[in-house]
Amino acid sequence: GTYADTLLALSPSVAAYEQQPGHSWVYCLRNTATYEQVYYGRDGKLKKRYLKAVAHGTGFAYRWTGQETLLLTNHHVATWPDVTDDDNAVRGVPTGSRKVGETLQIVRNDEDDYEPGFITLGRAVTDPTLDASVVKSRQRLNVMPYAIGSSAALRTGNAVEIRGYPLGAFAAANVGKVTNPYVEDTEGSWNHTD
Repeated sequence: GTYADTLLALSPSVAAYEQQPGHSWVYCLRNTATYEQVYYGRDGKLKKRYLKAVAHGTGFAYRWTGQETLLLTNHHVATWPDVTDDDNAVRGVPTGSRKVGETLQIVRNDEDDYEPGFITLGRAVTDPTLDASVVKSRQRLNVMPYAIGSSAALRTGNAVEIRGYPLGAFAAANVGKVTNPYVEDTEGSWNHTD
């Protein structure tokens, strides 16, 4: 088939690439949003306060286009809601707050505070229904050494390697097998096949 049942099927050149230090194409993303909350103070006057929300996730660099690198990530990593409400809650931000700023960056991990080392990203396209976003960097990053395939070709028993930054804490990798390639995802407002 299109996909192998063991990771031993990697080509020697890709296996060698993967073993070289610094050739990772998996990146930790930090999305920081600033929300404005409008409220009345005890004196009856209208007041504003600003609250920050921070989330971490994983981005996979997959292609160069000119001087930019394209990365794939989740919509929920790349985008905060414009206004908070019951369906678009943000932890620590009251309902009815409005987003007034948002910055998406590559960082080393969730504790990285060396801002000169951050790489700023822009959104190219996003699809909330698929929970997918393509973001771009003006910096040339390492990209994955694999061809992009078709999920329709997956079958039970195919080998998979999962990579990412769980909660932004550290780089992680795990291997396994596809148990069922067509699972209906009806979590929240989603309704699609994973």
